[in-house]
Amino acid sequence: MNVDGSLNLLEIAVTQSRLQGREIKFIYPSSIAVYGLPDIATKQLAGKVKEDQWLTPRTMYGINKLYTEQLGRYYAKFLSPIGCRSRQKGKLIFVECVSPVLLAQ
Repeated sequence: MNVDGSLNLLEIAVTQSRLQGREIKFIYPSSIAVYGLPDIATKQLAGKVKEDQWLTPRTMYGINKLYTEQLGRYYAKFLSPIGCRSRQKGKLIFVECVSPVLLAQ
């Protein structure tokens, strides 16, 4: 799926949450492609890479995956008045959009 498709799904999650008055979960799996280690020697020197290291993708696929992950974080941070939040568990990013009515309860 491309960036536009993911953005459309995030918008649908927000809309459906409002219409249904319940939480809608959007789960977006990451990919090793978001990391930009230039070669095996660098990887061996780096050892275990943390989630926030080497986020310099070297392919268009990796760039789009990383951008879409950032879109999910954006929705969680800046659309929080309508109830979106995100959490990360390993390589999965969970974006949850909850109706404002549910938030008030």
